[in-house]
Amino acid sequence: MIEEKFLKKLKDDYQGDVANRRQIGAAANDLLFKAKKTIFAIQRKELKDAEKMLADNRARANEIYE
Repeated sequence: MIEEKFLKKLKDDYQGDVANRRQIGAAANDLLFKAKKTIFAIQRKELKDAEKMLADNRARANEIYE
């Protein structure tokens, strides 16, 4: 039979993975929103603002990746 300790560990590991997935999803959604704002700035020919946004987005993406 399956031991209770094993089931508890399995449940705890799964719950930890769910929390990590939610954090990754939230960070990805935020980055996507900022990327769209960058694209809109480029379309409005606000290139200096877009350049700064792009650098910020790149830095944030690197933070998430690490």
